[in-house]
Amino acid sequence: MEIVSIIITLIALIATVVFGYLQIVVPFIRHEVRLSKKFPFIESADVPVKRRRKKKKKKSKWLIPISTVVVVIVAIVLLRVLLLQAAELPPKPIAVMQFKNLTGDAQYDYLCEAIPNLLITNLEQSEHLQVMTWERMHDLLKQLDKEDMEIIDEETGFELCLMDEVNTIVTGSFTKMGDVFVTDIKILDVSSKELLKTTSSKGEGVASILKVQIDDLSKEIAKNVSLFERTMAPTEMQARDVTTNSMEAYNYYLRGKNDFEKWYLDDARKFLEKAIEIDSTFASAYLYLGKTCAWLNDDKAADDAITKAKIFMQKTTEKEKLYIDASYAGWIDNDPDKKFFILRQIAKKYPKEKQVHVDLGQYYDIRDRYNDAINEFNLIL
Repeated sequence: MEIVSIIITLIALIATVVFGYLQIVVPFIRHEVRLSKKFPFIESADVPVKRRRKKKKKKSKWLIPISTVVVVIVAIVLLRVLLLQAAELPPKPIAVMQFKNLTGDAQYDYLCEAIPNLLITNLEQSEHLQVMTWERMHDLLKQLDKEDMEIIDEETGFELCLMDEVNTIVTGSFTKMGDVFVTDIKILDVSSKELLKTTSSKGEGVASILKVQIDDLSKEIAKNVSLFERTMAPTEMQARDVTTNSMEAYNYYLRGKNDFEKWYLDDARKFLEKAIEIDSTFASAYLYLGKTCAWLNDDKAADDAITKAKIFMQKTTEKEKLYIDASYAGWIDNDPDKKFFILRQIAKKYPKEKQVHVDLGQYYDIRDRYNDAINEFNLIL
């Protein structure tokens, strides 16, 4: 609704400026009207005025182009002011659901989670979007007593969005024709279930999903959900620059991350190590491997993994960079206060990020700041 009101206001302002210019300013420049002492204070110019216009022709011939430029500048300024004011509006909440495998081949089932996770990673880079994380989605499923649901159907997806006040949902599917993979998405309004946009992307082989399709689809989603991504400079979204260049490595990373969150630490370590074998610069995989090894009391492996995460951290999102910095400060530098400062930054920028509140609660607990710790743990609950 905010975007609609901004657009209406903008159109009204520009229309007022242009109408006023055409109906009042131009006739004055052409000496077709003049000021009057009586209401409505404007009247047609008489014959003498028309005669005088010939004398002033040289002087006034530049008035129309100059005033036209002035009107254009005023319209641009109005547009910029409105968009800058609108930029202060809260980011648009959006959720990306699991995708459907329409290839008929079970070996591609992992893409049902890989594709939406990659889209989420890309969309999180926009300051104008607030993306529901995969973890948040599963927390909401627990509240519905559906935590064992492997495939989230469309109706459940709408229900999850309503629970978390998300007003836009993205669903999708992928299929295969020969060597060509095609990914289709639908963008829908949650409250009305109205279809807002459909789009697709295709490329040769599974590698094209990460190489081309994720970026193309992310940009289309961002443009259709956020006015600012459409009218201002759009956010640069390149999944390979903030994750990995290998779909296989990303698949192992997702499996390892999911197992870590379920406390299947041995399995998590195995999958994360496979991800790094395929892509030795995969910073996010190193981060989770470091966390996993720390819980397995393998301090040397944890040191090595967190150090590698720090080395390759430029190949991550802004949020992952902050988490890597926090882990490095706490584990390698042994500087809990520096880690605390970084955690506060994460909590401010990503208030619905559960893990950061866990870490803050533990920090407060160790320092006997029990009321602060309780507040953080209550936020998690």
